[in-house]
Parts: sequence; C-alpha cells; structure tokens
Amino acid sequence: MIPATRLFQMQQIKLFQKTIPATRLIPRMAEPDEYPWEHCRLFDTKTADALFTRLANELDFAQNTIFVGGRAVLERRLTCWQSELCYTYSGTRRMPAPFSPTVLEIKAAVETKLGVTFDGLLCNLYRNGHDQIGWHSDDEKDLRKPNIASLSFGAPRKFRFRHKYRASRDAHRAATGSGWVAEYVLQSGDLVHMYDNCQSAYQHSIPCEKTVKEPRINLTFRVLTN
Repeated sequence: MIPATRLFQMQQIKLFQKTIPATRLIPRMAEPDEYPWEHCRLFDTKTADALFTRLANELDFAQNTIFVGGRAVLERRLTCWQSELCYTYSGTRRMPAPFSPTVLEIKAAVETKLGVTFDGLLCNLYRNGHDQIGWHSDDEKDLRKPNIASLSFGAPRKFRFRHKYRASRDAHRAATGSGWVAEYVLQSGDLVHMYDNCQSAYQHSIPCEKTVKEPRINLTFRVLTN
C-alpha cells in the first residue's frame, strides 16, 4: 500500500489554479434532460483544491488486482474503499474501512445536495493522464438500484457516456456519427450524479489523456445492500 502523503510528495503536487472550460458534447439524438445523469458544480475551485490537498493526506491508495475475462490484471489507477460494508467488483472483495474526516464532510454536502444517503465510497486516484478506466457500468450485485455520486478533485479529465448494448450504440453512431452519447471535461469540484437506469442502459469511462501530467482524485459514493 502506498501512503497518499508520500505518493503526492514524490509527485510535487501543486494546487490547480488553471482550469479548462467544462465542455459537454452531446450528438443530437436525444435531449440532455432525457439522460439518467446530472452534471453540476458542487464546490468552487478554491474549496475543491483545499479538499484535494486534505484528501491526498488522508487516503491510503493502492494499486489492486482485478479480474477481467478470468485474467488477473492490475487496475490502471489506484483505489481505496471506505464503508462499514464489504464491496465486490471485478472479482475483487474490498473489506470495511471507516470514512475519513474529510470524506465525511464531503459526504454530508453530497447528501444534502441530492437528498440521498450513501453508505459506501470507492476512491480513485488517477496519477496522470496515463491512468484510466475503460467502458463499464457500476452494476454489481452489492449495489441497490444504482444511485452513484461521482466527485472530481484535481486535474480536469474527460468523462464519457455511451449506450451499453451494441445495437443501441450502432443506432446512435448511424444517427450522429459518434460512438459515445456525451462527454464532459470534469473540473475540480464537479459532481456527476448517475441514477435510474444509468447503469443498466449506459456505460462510462475515463479515457487516456497523455498530455495530462497532474493527478485527479475521484470519490464515487454508492448505496449498498446489507
């Protein structure tokens, strides 16, 4: 396990004072409010950058092994899990660990904003633009009707949605010329709330961006079964 403090000291982390204007590119096949997700600003840049620094000093990230197609591979990002409950994804079982103080503050703000109570958190550290996550849905059996709040801190990164099933993707591509439905450039302090049939009908990803040199911390709050 790599302590977050040592990892970030090695990378000489700086507060992110430059931002890239957030963009949303949606090929015109459906109106934005028809999609089962919402993108908004939860924290201003100054607050978000301060929270980034606190999280970097509190969270103990590690690079974990997952199973894809029956084959063991290392995740292309670092993660840690916080909850009173266990959580399994990609063949890996994550054991209970308490919410850290800064996470509890952020959790309260998210729950007030959305009116949802969350009892699990998967934290992700993308060390630079080489770290990524491919197309997937968060539809594990440990989750109730999926209701996921995803918060970004640090470097701006692209975040994409596409239809989950090939027939829908092909129809969308034929109508719009694009294989994905929406793309955002998520800023530090941005929130994406995924709800209703988002996980059953769509997939999302963080693509590789080799020009990005700074890290991003992503908090994904979840609702679990007992």
